[in-house]
Amino acid sequence: MSTLKLKLKKLTSMSPEEILFRTKEKYYTLTDRFEYLSKRSKPSNGSNGKKTSLNIFKKGIQRDRFFIDTDNLNEKHRIAIERFPWKKWLSEAEQILNGNLYLLGTKMDIRDLTDWHRDPVTGKKWLKVFYKDVYKSPLTDADIKYVWEINRHQYLIVLAKAYFLTGDEKYAEVVFRHIESWIEQNPYGCGVNWTSSLELAVRIFSWTWALFFCLNSSHLTEALYNKISSSIAEQAKYITRHLSCYFSPYNHLIGEAAGLYLAGSIYTEHSDSSQWKSLGWSILCEQAEKQFHPDGITVEQATFYHHFTLGFYLQCIQLRRLNREPIPDNVLKSIEKALEFSMFVTRPDGTIPMIGDVDNARSICFSTTHSWDFRGFLSLGPSIFNREDFKFVSDGVSEELLWLGSLEDLTHYENLSPTPPFDTALCFKHSGYSVVRSSWSNTADYILFDSGEIADGLFSDATPSAAHGHADALSFELTVKGKPFLIDPGLYTYFSSEDWHKYFRLESAHNTLTIKNHPQANYVAPLTWNFVKKPSTVVFEKNDHFTHMAGEIALSSELIHRRDLLYIENHALLLIDSFESSIDIIEYAYNLHFHPDVEVKKSGDGQSLIATNGEVKIKIFFLTIPDIVIEKGGSTPFSGWVAPGYGIKIASYIAGFKGKLHLSAQKFVPVLIVFNPEIDHIEFNTNNDSDISLTYSYSNKTYLISFSSSKKFSFKKAVNG
Repeated sequence: MSTLKLKLKKLTSMSPEEILFRTKEKYYTLTDRFEYLSKRSKPSNGSNGKKTSLNIFKKGIQRDRFFIDTDNLNEKHRIAIERFPWKKWLSEAEQILNGNLYLLGTKMDIRDLTDWHRDPVTGKKWLKVFYKDVYKSPLTDADIKYVWEINRHQYLIVLAKAYFLTGDEKYAEVVFRHIESWIEQNPYGCGVNWTSSLELAVRIFSWTWALFFCLNSSHLTEALYNKISSSIAEQAKYITRHLSCYFSPYNHLIGEAAGLYLAGSIYTEHSDSSQWKSLGWSILCEQAEKQFHPDGITVEQATFYHHFTLGFYLQCIQLRRLNREPIPDNVLKSIEKALEFSMFVTRPDGTIPMIGDVDNARSICFSTTHSWDFRGFLSLGPSIFNREDFKFVSDGVSEELLWLGSLEDLTHYENLSPTPPFDTALCFKHSGYSVVRSSWSNTADYILFDSGEIADGLFSDATPSAAHGHADALSFELTVKGKPFLIDPGLYTYFSSEDWHKYFRLESAHNTLTIKNHPQANYVAPLTWNFVKKPSTVVFEKNDHFTHMAGEIALSSELIHRRDLLYIENHALLLIDSFESSIDIIEYAYNLHFHPDVEVKKSGDGQSLIATNGEVKIKIFFLTIPDIVIEKGGSTPFSGWVAPGYGIKIASYIAGFKGKLHLSAQKFVPVLIVFNPEIDHIEFNTNNDSDISLTYSYSNKTYLISFSSSKKFSFKKAVNG
């Protein structure tokens, strides 16, 4: 289909509301251009001639409470010094001052930061032109994420926190010098830092947190506060004109709404503040049930963006709680379920699986260190929802609770008895994830099985659409005795080498099968899919002996791929891939991706793998006796890499094989993973009706697993067998 036809199809599919919205945005863009051109000859100092008052602002804090308010400054300072690794926080601040700031896997030296339009990687400069014209002459070898990231100013929160802890003005001096120079170089509508409303919203949060941590600094003068307040007003105005209601109506829209709500709640000296607050909160309320599936995960099907969205909601909810403002039940219910999902998918080591895209974005940010540990979010749950299980998994009082919570919230958290969550196995039917673990200890087994869609709202026809989800249907993760073994490799970058970007989004970068000529979705361009197939969960059954999970995906009218998993607690995992097809022969590739801490080698006969993480070993049997290939850190994306963060890649083992099935003779591919590699004997049998029997033994016990053509499992154990 031609580009013109696709555009026409997309236009005809728009609702009248969307057409009106896009028309209004075009008008606002023209208005912005007029304002930009009229002010080019008059460099702005950020004040726009409006006078505010720092003293009035400080008095307003006592009336409308922020998280770090004048009533609890001293007490929170005491708690931070007595109970937290504050010296480590100061060390991070010192590293930043010394030029050792790492964002998106890249060193960004703020000591030489004199131009906020300069790409921190290549050194080239984005043009200082009207924001809509920036993309007409883009930097061809630069990823816009890098200049956006440093302009988010989240590192200023680390410096401001250091000032709060020490009173040393050297930290506050850098904070306010950077904010003031940004205001001087970025008048309304000028340049790359006005090209995304979300970037403005995140910057509003960064400046506000920095401002409150440095509230008593001598560098915060009346004149400087006026500049900051006026610039925030300009950024809030821009956001109201350019909300991502249709362009990116997920984490972008929520971040923008939260930024408006924060600006309207704090900077009340502006006549539009009540409008910002009302608009932001109304969007957050209206969107709560649209952003998350009924079972809790973001409809973007990406765990990092799940917490990015969740963090904006948590900050706004906490701010309303502090000021005793009402919160609708539907909002609270959605956020409670979102936290519940986060709790259940948390691995025994405290991290979450790297499902879908990631750009290292944190909406609640008190450190520049990239991490997949979001247990701090759960520490806010006990005070909001009175959930003892949230406390159990949260692993203690976090920075999130310290800074966002009231003193009453901290006391409530301390007094609540931690209780393990209500189950060790759960199926999230709406989003398509199943999670099972042997216990809630940090030495438990853990399996996550993905039979969910790539993302909400994608097209099954030729219409292209962007999404943060990957072609990862029927993939799984495995942790044994608290040690992660098989993982989702994450995402490397959006805009640099397309080979690397494409690889991490395709089936081959996940613990699933790639079927030749039958993709789960068609890769169109970076972030974009079409002809998207939708998987489903078909089995989730738990009994005293095992947990059985299964999902399937129709890859075409001719081929259905099904995967069954049988987890035998503390013992083994059996995977069986089967096919229903009118095709005689299918070709496939089977890949397994290991955590960077795992060492992998072939067994002596070359027909199985032994994987080791610390003191824990597992053995993987490829029961059809394929030619197994293992690689690590090769020259191509396909040769053994994981990407734990944006711009970060680490060499890690990939193992797999390619196969060809003659479906008239065999309709399945079985793999057995045992958690004790000391097996004395293994015997595998099958027949043409797809009945499978598997017998193996160790420690004077014999185990029998059978899988029938009706897709039913049975498991038996015999002592001295």
